[in-house]
Amino acid sequence: MRTLKEELLWLEEFVGLDEAQDKISAWIDFYNKRYLHSALGYKSPVEYEQIYQEDDLGKVDTAQKWP
Repeated sequence: MRTLKEELLWLEEFVGLDEAQDKISAWIDFYNKRYLHSALGYKSPVEYEQIYQEDDLGKVDTAQKWP
């Protein structure tokens, strides 16, 4: 697993604290929403959540058909 240090901190020289905070925040946002995670079958967390919700909703609809 690649880390924040390997993908950003060791590769960048920041002009100041504000720039560092902005770039770190953007990296964390990317990692938590769009990064492809091997533990999720190489899907992004957003894509995985969408598939999970669609699958879960299908189960709920089926369960509601019972008398």
